[in-house]
Amino acid sequence: MEAATFRRDRLQAAMTRLEGRRKQVRALEEDRRRRAHYDKIKDERDRLAKELTRVYPAIAAQLGDLLARIDANDREIAYVNRGALPNEAERLDVAEQVARGLRGFNDGVTMIPRITHEVRLPNFAYSQSQPFVWRPRQ
Repeated sequence: MEAATFRRDRLQAAMTRLEGRRKQVRALEEDRRRRAHYDKIKDERDRLAKELTRVYPAIAAQLGDLLARIDANDREIAYVNRGALPNEAERLDVAEQVARGLRGFNDGVTMIPRITHEVRLPNFAYSQSQPFVWRPRQ
């Protein structure tokens, strides 16, 4: 009886130690899983940051220039359509309307967003005096 009790007590003590070790191993496994995920996400973030640095400034400059020219042309078209149309000439649609194949910016139910009115392009290198490459007129 005493031998069985002694053996039981030793096994219980061993089980307690093993349970503690099992928890440690599971915690290490979980930390390794988290580290692998963390490293994967961090690597992807770094790749995206490099791509953004390489791509965005040129695209933003190109789009900003295009949107500014479209906006200026829209103002000229509005002037012509309001009272400077030649005799028997049709009203002019704006460039975005023509490019997108729209009859207008209202489909009868909702207003269709206009690129020149909705897009904002922040400067890549922030400047307090010029935070945007392009933003809609206020």
